[in-house]
Amino acid sequence: MLPKVIIGVVLLVIGVMAFGMITGKGEPPPGFPIGGSQSGPVEEKFILANPLDLSEITSLSQFRSCMGHDSSGKNTSGETETNRSMKHYISLKPEVQKAKAFAPFDGQVTSIELPERGYSVWLRPDANPNWAFIFFHLEPSVKKGDKVKAGQLLGYGLIIGEGGNFDMGLKKFEGFGGPKIFDSPFYHMSDTVLNEYQSKGITLENIIISKEERDKNPCNFGQGNDQDYQVSLK
Repeated sequence: MLPKVIIGVVLLVIGVMAFGMITGKGEPPPGFPIGGSQSGPVEEKFILANPLDLSEITSLSQFRSCMGHDSSGKNTSGETETNRSMKHYISLKPEVQKAKAFAPFDGQVTSIELPERGYSVWLRPDANPNWAFIFFHLEPSVKKGDKVKAGQLLGYGLIIGEGGNFDMGLKKFEGFGGPKIFDSPFYHMSDTVLNEYQSKGITLENIIISKEERDKNPCNFGQGNDQDYQVSLK
């Protein structure tokens, strides 16, 4: 009886693995672990350095805003969200031509992708390697595989045209072939980093739109004023 149970469990695991390989859904970029297990303590407040130079910034878009384009998926509660921007756009002062971008933690550059405008740079934190911090539209000064230290310069935001911006986001990978989970970097900042933003008027309350509020007011991308979804630094 026992061997049959073991064989059944093995066949089930193989089936799940095969499904993940065939569909490719939720597959993390190269360098990210598959599965939720890891050694050592997990620290959710792993953003220990400010990824931005706030003296260069005029405003940040809210998490779940209607700015830009749809960028959505599952949240940390496992609920699927759609038709919203689950990342933060970064707008610069007019006199700033290149915005510095810094490593928010000790970790590794696991992927550098080239979409239509600038590179997307993916970073894996040593403290919690199932997470990925992403800078979108960057001119990188690092390369894939580089180990980085918190506060290290990663490159410069690629700004095109008047009022241009670049953006940052945070994703988590759970389970074999599991979903990409979206979250705001602000939830994972140390008190020291969060205080830097609070001194400029950016708080968890005004930089994050709740799921309930966004569900009541769905996005219509391409219409409306992007300024409505940005919080200005003081």
